[in-house]
Amino acid sequence: MTQGEVAGAAGRLGAGELLGKACCAARARLPWLLCGRRTVRGVAAYFDLITDEGRLFFGDSFHSGFFADGMQTLAQALDAHTDLVCELAGIRAGMRVLDAGCGIGGPARRIASRIDCEIVGVNISREQVRQGRELIARAGLAARVDIRHGNVLHMPLPDGGFDAAICLEAAGDICVRAADKPRLVAELRRVLRPGGRVGFSDLVFDRPPTEAEDRALRALLYHSGRELLTDWPGPFAAAGFQLGAVRDIQAQTLPTWQHVQAVYRQHAVRVQARYGRRLALGIPSRIDRQVAQVAAAIERCGSYPALSATAPGTPPGRRDRPRGGAQGSLAGRRGPARAQAPGRGARSAPCWPLCGAGGAWPGPAPRPGWDTGAVPGRRRSAAVCAAPRG
Repeated sequence: MTQGEVAGAAGRLGAGELLGKACCAARARLPWLLCGRRTVRGVAAYFDLITDEGRLFFGDSFHSGFFADGMQTLAQALDAHTDLVCELAGIRAGMRVLDAGCGIGGPARRIASRIDCEIVGVNISREQVRQGRELIARAGLAARVDIRHGNVLHMPLPDGGFDAAICLEAAGDICVRAADKPRLVAELRRVLRPGGRVGFSDLVFDRPPTEAEDRALRALLYHSGRELLTDWPGPFAAAGFQLGAVRDIQAQTLPTWQHVQAVYRQHAVRVQARYGRRLALGIPSRIDRQVAQVAAAIERCGSYPALSATAPGTPPGRRDRPRGGAQGSLAGRRGPARAQAPGRGARSAPCWPLCGAGGAWPGPAPRPGWDTGAVPGRRRSAAVCAAPRG
């Protein structure tokens, strides 16, 4: 956003807007109370809730910055992280690229503006999809960048339909259960052509944080520390991917939190103006404390793998496919019913006022698909309440 847009957007929220945010906060928090865990609907509600404030205070990229030498601004570091993952994926002109967990399309727009490729993004947050489409149209990129609402773990996309894929600080949001992690990697392999590459990055922990740090993680990042206990190269190798570059960029991402804290302090008055004195009471000091706790937990318990993985030469399940038929279509690849697993597709960002931790009401599993807005003939998706983590 420009300074003028920020000033205009920072005005006092109306009663309807406040009610909408309260509803999102409730949908995000209730499953933590009822189930003790996140669910995909909760992840969607969380990103529906924070997107306006995220853009207002931090910009259009919902991920950590990559500070190569510590001298970059936050905006430069956010772009540098996108460029790093793009390089890991080997994206070149003429390619068809999947952005798994695309946020509001900030990375997709940057990549498409610099490389003549086609990008399809998938995101579980309807609000982020709506805003992302507007930004893509405004940038004149609608012919090459397509953001769709859907579950990254169940994408009705053809097998082998993409030359490359990126998953930029989104896997932890997509996977709300331990079993979802290999499922995510398997889905990436399915939609990639043989030899296609994934550029991947995400925050992980190698030990649990303290209880106070865990509460701050849930409030700001909508994660618990135990959900971040992951070794991502393992699932990629187990799925048959050939690992290329693998590096830990934690040191280059940690300065993000100093910038986050500075931005919150800078905009404390704006938060009060936006939410009113009563609702905003205590928010700046509480967020300042939580940001410090999250940064300390990440520095002590975390790492940040960034990797390149190449899909094997033989597509998965080729021997089991029937001869003939539309193997590239959704009907052609529908075999035994897949478990309805959640997945968001929105990018993690530090959380904002009125944001609670949570998930979704348990309920019957709807069929996977996605909402493509004004495009006729496509299905709507609803996310699924996941079983407890393994």
